[in-house]
Amino acid sequence: MKKFLKAVLALGIIGYIGYKVYKYFTKEPEYQEFDDNTDGVEFDVEAEAEESLADKIKAAAKKITG
Repeated sequence: MKKFLKAVLALGIIGYIGYKVYKYFTKEPEYQEFDDNTDGVEFDVEAEAEESLADKIKAAAKKITG
């Protein structure tokens, strides 16, 4: 009975490790989906930074004035 439990435990561990290795090598990069969705789209990073800065200033002003 001990040999059987050891064999089952060893096979379970080997199977789990094999599963994790399989998932690691077959996963898709997360950034690939983003690249596919943004083909032909241009971003103006400076304009976005200015807008976010302006929004931050407005929010701070609202906090001060109430």
